Amino acid sequence: MRFPLIAIFAIVFASCGNTSGDANAAISTDSIVSNLPTKFSPQYAWNGTLNDGAKFSLWLETDNDLGIAAGEITFSDSKKAPSGTPLLVASLLSNDTPDTIFADFFDEYGNIIGSITISAPDGNTKCSIDIEQEFEAALDKAEFPKKDFPLLAKEANYPTGYYAFAYPNDPNKCGSIDIASDNDGNIRFRIGSATPNIAEADNLSDDAPIKINGNYIDYDFGNCDYGFRMAFFNRFIAVRQIRGSVNPSCFGNNARLDGIYVQTSDNDMPAFVYSDPSGRRVIHPEAEDAFNPKAYNTLINKGKTSKITFSGKQKGDTPSTGTVTGNFELIPGYVFDCASPDVAKSDFPEMMLATTDKWLETYKPMSVANLKAVPADLASKIEKRYERKIQRKEAIASIDGGKITVFSVQFGASGDKKPLAVIVIDDNGTIATIDMPAFVADDGTYGWNVDDDGTYLPPTILTAYRTGVDDNETLELYYVKNAPESVTCGRYLVRKNHAYNFITYSYYFWVN
Repeated sequence: MRFPLIAIFAIVFASCGNTSGDANAAISTDSIVSNLPTKFSPQYAWNGTLNDGAKFSLWLETDNDLGIAAGEITFSDSKKAPSGTPLLVASLLSNDTPDTIFADFFDEYGNIIGSITISAPDGNTKCSIDIEQEFEAALDKAEFPKKDFPLLAKEANYPTGYYAFAYPNDPNKCGSIDIASDNDGNIRFRIGSATPNIAEADNLSDDAPIKINGNYIDYDFGNCDYGFRMAFFNRFIAVRQIRGSVNPSCFGNNARLDGIYVQTSDNDMPAFVYSDPSGRRVIHPEAEDAFNPKAYNTLINKGKTSKITFSGKQKGDTPSTGTVTGNFELIPGYVFDCASPDVAKSDFPEMMLATTDKWLETYKPMSVANLKAVPADLASKIEKRYERKIQRKEAIASIDGGKITVFSVQFGASGDKKPLAVIVIDDNGTIATIDMPAFVADDGTYGWNVDDDGTYLPPTILTAYRTGVDDNETLELYYVKNAPESVTCGRYLVRKNHAYNFITYSYYFWVN
């Protein structure tokens, strides 16, 4: 049997085949959908108290022309959200609810920690906040803070980097934007979201980049009756449909690109590259994308490093973008020469990481080694946590001299519970898990990838490091997961006993 190439929470960025003939055609503002709001005041500020006693402060700016609200919320003593840390609040507004602001609040990685509902902000205001559970809140007006850099500043903004959102408790809902621009306002982008059905767009195959207009671009898919506006602000990008069908033919049923995408990192985050088995070369396997190859000069593979030098662009000859194959010469993309071939040498091509000097100065990669066996006591703890019997387990990695242990387990079907794989990360005794549900066919057979025969194939950890003001605040692990017909790349973020899966890209593996 065959299953979808990747799990439904994976966002696959693939070329949509647009041509510059109509893809960059101007979209009249008269065609913008009619649900943009017109009545909210430009600024709000409150002090609030949840009905459990927790206190917070909140301020918001609104832009009624673009239909956006943004600001910050800071909890002073809540047990449900980080205290003392201003969290970005942002939303798309709508005349469908003309007297109410519905907004999410995000951490610095784009995780949606909770949501807030504010009814009648200009009058008899009512407020509720959802953080794991819903709380009513009492609001008192406060003085709007003076901001040197307003979140909704309209000046020209040339975005470059990675933006994302994710619902930590619902891996089927997430999205990301990879974008690059130059000083002339030329934009290349790729965007995808899962709701859980997948919506994707990019202008990578257009003959020319799209030009920024002030602080936004309008992009039109002439071949599927859909257009959207991407507006750029400090800390986030807002995406809203402005033309076309309620259910565009180029997206999954009810899938949407609309939403707030938060800038999650510096613009020189590691990039995944594919190796030549000889170890002498690696390639970033995209012919066109938001990527500056000249900035990358170090290769990381399972804790080992090598200097790399960009040597040019390879045309390749795969049937589509987003495709890799065992023949290095056929892959289109940016090629790098490796100073230490032993770091990249392998029996078969593998995904690794290219990084920059700036990244290595900021982050301190830890040692990564193979884990010899899954510790019996940890396996027992996972069985107790899930109240299920482990069917299969795989050792993955021992990090930082054994202080961090990574492995996977697989549970079979049990009653009404479907087969489940779980990534387990034990960080100095604190255990975090990521659930990977299987796809189950009508005949009862199941799997996670095409042709995996019902066996969960574990990832490989390429590097690990800690981030945050407190060195122990967040653990990040870059991984690659190989399957019979795909190579999926991403990173796990672990904060205390919670772990999140951010998928960067999933390549189709072409057997020619």
